[in-house]
Amino acid sequence: MLRDQFGAQWTHGDMPSMGWCYALQDMTADQLRNGIDNLVHREDSHWPPNAQEFADLCRNSFTWERQCHKAFTPVNKLEDLSAKEANQDVGNSTLSSLKAMFA
Repeated sequence: MLRDQFGAQWTHGDMPSMGWCYALQDMTADQLRNGIDNLVHREDSHWPPNAQEFADLCRNSFTWERQCHKAFTPVNKLEDLSAKEANQDVGNSTLSSLKAMFA
């Protein structure tokens, strides 16, 4: 399957290595199917995954239901205004010192 998808980039051969056997030893058939389906969701989908990356793909779900329920992390956080004012004071005093040196 992986050789069909990745062609010459998949040089693993016919027999899995012990690393692959260890990484996938507790996977169910549904989890392995999930991993194969999730190959398209990898950032670097042009190269085959290593054993641990594939095991992670087997355990994760990229369905729209799962994607819609991710925790929201706000981009714009409220800033500590006192720290911002202190930084402005330091910047203003440094600028005044520089102006005095070059005036």
